[in-house]
Amino acid sequence: MARIDAFLKLGTQQGCSDVHLAVGVPPMLRMHGDLMPIKFRDLRDAELEGYIAEILTRSQNEHFGKGHDLDFSYVSAEGGRFRVNVYRKETGIGATFRSIPSTVPSLEDPDVILVGELRDAETISMAMTAAETGHLVLGTLHTTGAVKTIDRVIDALPVEEREQTKSFLAQNLLAVVTQVLVKTADGHGRKAICEVLMMTKAIAKLIQTEQTHQIPTQLQMGRDLGMQLLDQALLAAITARTVDPDDAYVYATEKRAFQKYVTDTSMLPKMEATGPGAQAAPAPTPAT
Repeated sequence: MARIDAFLKLGTQQGCSDVHLAVGVPPMLRMHGDLMPIKFRDLRDAELEGYIAEILTRSQNEHFGKGHDLDFSYVSAEGGRFRVNVYRKETGIGATFRSIPSTVPSLEDPDVILVGELRDAETISMAMTAAETGHLVLGTLHTTGAVKTIDRVIDALPVEEREQTKSFLAQNLLAVVTQVLVKTADGHGRKAICEVLMMTKAIAKLIQTEQTHQIPTQLQMGRDLGMQLLDQALLAAITARTVDPDDAYVYATEKRAFQKYVTDTSMLPKMEATGPGAQAAPAPTPAT
């Protein structure tokens, strides 16, 4: 059994979403979004290299030795399945193991295609072609809102295809759902909070005329169609006392509306108490 399996077994037993390994710190478990150290010594560079080497194939070892990151799946001796990312940073090797549920939801309809991640032009083009031939295509992107999702798809494809892409989205895109996981009010879990865009003629026109910056107004006014901005959903969850207001504040776009709910005042921008027109002082720029 690979030595790393002991950490993965512990993480699975604790119900964590990820196990993080890095040089100079003990193994970490991610629970409800927070990192919790395992009671173990700080990992040394050669030690962690050895742990990772035990689960790599020869070709993976060669690829990683040339300076490339690795993304692969791994099944532990206990039968746990994980999605793995191995990388290098200034302090040394690092790895993240994301737990994959053993029960996979069925998707038996042949007219439905699930694309794990629309990460490059080729994948996006294939998804667009499938949608044009009558398939329902579900895909994910690492974006923070409906507007950025649409802009990402348009910008990912070659410039000469820009007009065609805008036309495709206006005619074929059905919806965009953006999800963040916010800590629950009791601190024992996380709740999915969503921004929702449903395609309408007005939004289609904004896409075709490169006015996507006006889409948030359509979301704000489209609640009767099932649409909502992320900030609207966050405020509703705070009012219903289902999420931690401090964590909701972190994800909010227009943070001013959330300041009155924050319990940890150290999160708020400092106020310049210089008179009746006191304003929030800008946050300092991090040193680089």
